[in-house]
Amino acid sequence: MIISDVVIIGAGIVGATLARECSKYQLKTIVLEKNNEACQETSKANSGIVHAGYDPLPGSLKARLNKRGAELYRELHLMLDIPYQAIGSLVVARNEDEKLVLNQLYLRGLDNGISGLRMLDADDTRSIEPQVSDEVVAALHAPSAAIICPFNATYAFLDSAMINGVEFYPRQEVIAIDCEGDQFIVQTQDRVYRCRILINAAGVETGHLADMLHDTVIDTYVRRGEYRVLDLTERVHYHQVLFQVPTTEGKGVLVAPTVHGNVLLGPTSVGQDSRKDTSVTEEGMDRVDDELPRLIRKVRLDKTIRLFTGLRSTSQTGDFDICRGESGAYHLNGIDSPGLASAPAIAEYVLELIKQDHDLIEKTDFQPKRKGIHLFRDHTILQQQKLMRKDPDYGDVVCRCEDITLADIKLAIKQGAKTVGGIKRRVRPGSGRCQGGFCEHRVLRILAEELGVSIESIEKERPGSWMVKP
Repeated sequence: MIISDVVIIGAGIVGATLARECSKYQLKTIVLEKNNEACQETSKANSGIVHAGYDPLPGSLKARLNKRGAELYRELHLMLDIPYQAIGSLVVARNEDEKLVLNQLYLRGLDNGISGLRMLDADDTRSIEPQVSDEVVAALHAPSAAIICPFNATYAFLDSAMINGVEFYPRQEVIAIDCEGDQFIVQTQDRVYRCRILINAAGVETGHLADMLHDTVIDTYVRRGEYRVLDLTERVHYHQVLFQVPTTEGKGVLVAPTVHGNVLLGPTSVGQDSRKDTSVTEEGMDRVDDELPRLIRKVRLDKTIRLFTGLRSTSQTGDFDICRGESGAYHLNGIDSPGLASAPAIAEYVLELIKQDHDLIEKTDFQPKRKGIHLFRDHTILQQQKLMRKDPDYGDVVCRCEDITLADIKLAIKQGAKTVGGIKRRVRPGSGRCQGGFCEHRVLRILAEELGVSIESIEKERPGSWMVKP
């Protein structure tokens, strides 16, 4: 049995920010993750947007935590070395009825305390985003909106937590939870954990785990979102994040540039019963394609390099459901958009809830900074020459599409990557035009060599996703 003060279930962006927040206190904290690595569920399949905060209803938890989370990212991305760009966003209207909704969003943003919002006419909109649809008659401009790498943000928060003493246990799917006095007993397939503070941040599985404790949480349903990814050549045409006027189903299909130079188109928003099905459907992609002309004059769909689907848990109330259950466990349920933007503030909020029930003592030696991986391609020529003299692996280009070197990949493995997908998300081999057609076999061999295992044991993503048949 492994004994700790805190067990956090789930190593997505919310679990990772919670781990870092817990690491500021004199607590032995453990993070359990059912997958091979962190960031393999909802956090790896979203739009990567730090929303400005005008959309949530005033007074809601989403409104409060979105605003605070966006503020925290402006400091934390520098402190934790997270790719981040404040590029702004536009919500576009195509008729007078939609202009009325824009005005409501503007007033809502003011109520939420969001600064810098502007209402733009058609000419002003096109002056900052020339490619918007000819139908657009007005827009709401939010200059404080930003884009971030959700993968490296998750790794950064978890790395920082581990620097400060948090222990991370992957491949630990929770199969049972019980209460024993004021302690929780958490059972995985091969281990038992005991703790006095249990935080359930398991994404779409949160309600399922709450049921194990007979705790009441607000009902949620799973929504699937399907995306297109455009090649690096298309990023030059897109300057802001583009939204449609939101509906009861959400923000709708959007256009989102990424910090890595691609463009995301999507997502759909379709309810489903399965908590695991991430297949891409013809119907879903047709819906994405049909809605794009509402935003953009011309989209080069032939520049698509990948399709993918993400799942998120949505509360029946439309708000985050963060609560202390009857058992005393803390459940983070229905964390959909703006969950990524809110994550650092969600962690603060949960720790304040915990402080109401437990006496926590702050550390005096907390280390706030963490250094990420800086790719060889992003250095100056002189810096690259110096790196190659120091380590010849910097001169060995493994991924030609993204100019990723052997040294970059080895750094990702040292940081914790154990799967092909984990390498891809950390340093991007396989993210380019050929989607791993040229480099994936080498990444497999490098992983096997660096980890000291057979190539047959290397997995693409989740447990059981072997790529080479023994």
